[in-house]
Formats: sequence, C-alpha cells, structure tokens
Amino acid sequence: MTSSWLTSNFAEQIHKSHLKRRPVGNYVENLTDATLAGLIEYGCLKRALRDLPDLPPAITRSPLGRELNLIVSEIGVRSTGTSAPPSINHAAREIEFQTVRDEAELLSEPVQMMAMRITQQMKLAGFAKRTGNEFQAALFEMLANAIEHSQSAVPTLVGYHIRPGIASFVVADMGRGVFESLKENPDHRDMADHCEALRRAVRPTVSRYQRPRGNGFNPIFKALAGNWGVLRFRSRLGCRTLDGLGLNVDVGSSHYPPELPGFQVSVTCRATAVTPSHPVI
Repeated sequence: MTSSWLTSNFAEQIHKSHLKRRPVGNYVENLTDATLAGLIEYGCLKRALRDLPDLPPAITRSPLGRELNLIVSEIGVRSTGTSAPPSINHAAREIEFQTVRDEAELLSEPVQMMAMRITQQMKLAGFAKRTGNEFQAALFEMLANAIEHSQSAVPTLVGYHIRPGIASFVVADMGRGVFESLKENPDHRDMADHCEALRRAVRPTVSRYQRPRGNGFNPIFKALAGNWGVLRFRSRLGCRTLDGLGLNVDVGSSHYPPELPGFQVSVTCRATAVTPSHPVI
C-alpha cells in the first residue's frame, strides 16, 4: 500500500490496514497531496477512529488544507477554535468549505451566497452555464438530503474545489447512513445491503418517506456523469461509483468497504474529455 496522493480509495486502504492492526503512520506522513474527496473521507475516518495519525503539513498547508483549516468541523482539519467569519459576497472562490447543522443554516445568507460563488467560479473555470447549474443543484440536493435524513450528531461538511476545466464537490455527514434511512419506508425493507440502498437512493422519488416526493438524484447526477464525471457514494458498509457517459441508475460499480458512519458523496466533472494529470476522487 503506497501513494503520494490521499484519495478516497487510499483512505479506504488506510482504513482496512488500521483494522488489521497494521501500522499506517508511515503511509500518512509520506502523503504529499490530496483530492477533495480523499481529504474529507480521511476526516470522517479519523473522527470514527480517533487514533489515526494527523495529516502531514504537506496536506494541511496545501490550498485545500488551508481552506479547510478556516472552519471548525468534527470531520475537518480541526475541531476546536474559532471559525473564520462566513463570506456573504458572491465573488468567485476556487475552494470553499462550510458546515451546515440544520435547515435554518441551509437557508441562511452565507450558505445561499455560496451558491452564487459556485456559479461565478464555474463560469471562470470554463464550464457551460447548464453544467454550472447542474453542479450547484447536485451539491445543494445532497446537502439538503443530509440535513433532512442523516440524523447526524455533528454538522454536515460541504466543500467544493473548482479550477480550470475540472470541478469537484463533497458532502459528508456522520449520521445513520442510507440503508437505515430508507428502511423507514416499507417499500424498501426488502433491501439486501448497503450497496442496494445506494443504488435505490439515486432513483427518482425514492426516500425514507413512503409517499413519492421530489425528482431524486438521478437526472442531475446522470448529467454530471455525462460531463466526463466520476461520482462516488459511500454509506456505512457500501460504496457505489458511477464513471463516464450516458449512465443510468443501474450502471456503475459497487464494493463493500469497512464500515464508516454516515453518507459521503464525492462528485467530479470536467469541461472536456482531457484526462487530468492527477487523481480526481
């Protein structure tokens, strides 16, 4: 197990090694960079497994690490201290993180202004207006979903990283996960496992409520996947990844990682088909 990048997959490998009581300190201290998804997933992992090592300065002092250090979050770089005042202007930002505790915070001015900053930054990064709208809609759909359904004891963490030609966001909570949420709906009590819950969760109108509501995640996320995208959904004992063009909800790969509380969603899309020179998820 070796990598200079902290990706979501490498965070999973660290998790597996830790559970097998193998030392992971050397792997962590030798990391030189991180994807947005990897950084947040390691934060979730460290919150669940308190004895994991802290991330090295190469990551905490990187642009992503510095921005995450501005906020206080149980699944961020630091969990104590004072957060920087939230921005209430619409000036574009390449990287931003916020924590959102409830619906009131979701509707607050700082969070709603984040939507405007995303729109501005997507335009500057070379994305079509429609893709920018889909990206923003997907982020806020997942954030609203976490607030409504997760029953997380700690605030949901949301972050984005938008640079020329490539855009990513993560929404992460430490709640009960999709499987437990959907089981409240009698129509979904036949689910076999956590991956099946993830597969159903992206279908239109599927939620813990028996009465159909909403459009589901599928139309928005399918559009983002069509923009040379990679979508990763992890919830407790299940993980589902969608990658490429023309996907529908039943296309994708599933695997069963070690259990991690909550629901973590990572989305990356590109403005062109050019393969990035570094990991994206």
